[in-house]
Amino acid sequence: MFPAVPALATPACPSPRQARVVTWLLLGTPPALYLSLLFTSAAYVTADGYDGVGFVLAVDKLDLARFQPQPPGFPLLVLLARALHQLGLPAPLALATLNATLLGLGLGALVLALHKKLGHGPLLLLLLVGAPLSSSLALSTLSDAAGVGALLLAGAALLHPEAPSKRGWPTVAGLLIGLTLGLRPTLAPLVGLLLLFVGVLGSRPLFVRTLVVAAVATLLWAVPFVLWVGPKLWWQLTMGHAYGHVLDFGGSVAVDAHRSSRGWALLTHLMHGGFGHPALLLLLSAVALATLRVCPPRSWPPSTRQFLKVLVALLLSYGLFVLLALPVRGHARHLLPLVIGLVILLVLPLAAALRSPLYLGHPRTAQLLQVCSLVVATVLAASGCRVAWQTRRSLAPGPALAQYVATHFPKGTRLYGARAARHLDVLWGSGTALPARYLGEVIVDLEHQDHLPTTVLVTSEVQAAVGSLPQLRALQTFCYDPAAPTYLQLDREPAHPLPSPQPHVTHGDGCVTLFAYRVLP
Repeated sequence: MFPAVPALATPACPSPRQARVVTWLLLGTPPALYLSLLFTSAAYVTADGYDGVGFVLAVDKLDLARFQPQPPGFPLLVLLARALHQLGLPAPLALATLNATLLGLGLGALVLALHKKLGHGPLLLLLLVGAPLSSSLALSTLSDAAGVGALLLAGAALLHPEAPSKRGWPTVAGLLIGLTLGLRPTLAPLVGLLLLFVGVLGSRPLFVRTLVVAAVATLLWAVPFVLWVGPKLWWQLTMGHAYGHVLDFGGSVAVDAHRSSRGWALLTHLMHGGFGHPALLLLLSAVALATLRVCPPRSWPPSTRQFLKVLVALLLSYGLFVLLALPVRGHARHLLPLVIGLVILLVLPLAAALRSPLYLGHPRTAQLLQVCSLVVATVLAASGCRVAWQTRRSLAPGPALAQYVATHFPKGTRLYGARAARHLDVLWGSGTALPARYLGEVIVDLEHQDHLPTTVLVTSEVQAAVGSLPQLRALQTFCYDPAAPTYLQLDREPAHPLPSPQPHVTHGDGCVTLFAYRVLP
């Protein structure tokens, strides 16, 4: 896509053996680190949020109508996780293993490709792998890390110097794009942007071959999958879910009651998800801005400036899509591609400056800056991985509530709720938790039962009128670990919660309370 992006100053050529060592270190470190973090916390791997429950249940039985997983479906993710499940891994751990492997390989391949062109691979590797959002999603049961990892592998193939001239690389890129859409179809807008820039800036043969192979690879899994689900049913479920994302539960700009703060929320999530503590981000930003005087972009080679322009254009385009169409308060997982792009954007000027004639003429100054950069990046990486590991090892309210119910009540006890309540399906089977937003829905459902129970369980996600409060007895409240960042708290109330006459019944602080509702006197 970007032919021969040269470094600003040619480094000394390493020996073939040194080159192989660097290649394997850059490519193998991210998946090795993520898998190590994952398996030291394997006993704590549970479904992550409402969507995570759907993915875990889909490993055993795919059913889009029950959001197992959510439409339009993630067939290749479920299929690969099911293969790992057959090898003996529990369903949540199988999904997390897939995420850690694919995102690790994707980040490693991207770092390797950029290192060959721009240098400073270790610095880029530390910042990308240690970003709190990257490392946290790599240990999750969601689809974000696996899909983004496959797309990064495709991008690394397009960045290969031989991609414009040899057919093998665009073929590999096309196959990986097809894999990406099978792992996470909702990355289609980003895939479209990538192909658009390949068509505008890359050679025509590169674009045509990549597009054709990607289309064929996508059809190979999409056609059988849609036929298996049923074309009409698949279309209805997909359109219904898309409508909900835009106008109901998705938190798009169309239904956000706080539109004016969406930009600030996106920016802060990017800062925290990419670099952790904001003060460290400001420090890195200051270093990067200071280098612009030493080696401004206008002094870079044309191909490097082109890469910078494409990266900025991708970030702005996809960032605008996220800002308008996706939830930006909470659910920071949608920002993973932006976090990766932001880290690269920050390292570019720093890497260029450290290769400028000014610093190359003063080896000690260059070495000092390199050491300082690596120290800061190491601290950030260690901090980000620690956040991910601690978050993984602490139970979110949903899984904690489900374990409490399974421990203290007999199987078959009726539980009404929403996001948090659905985690009981993982323990007792799909459809165990009964969806309800108002206590009136609970009463109507109970009236249709042949045998009316004396007491049922209700979460604080169910809103109750003042007159019903005496019949609700609080049993236990479940909250996030205070050390868990808010942007990783997937069971929090949605960005536009329905009004409740009793605020203490519906929590907005990430906590969920379990109530016993007395049906009969």
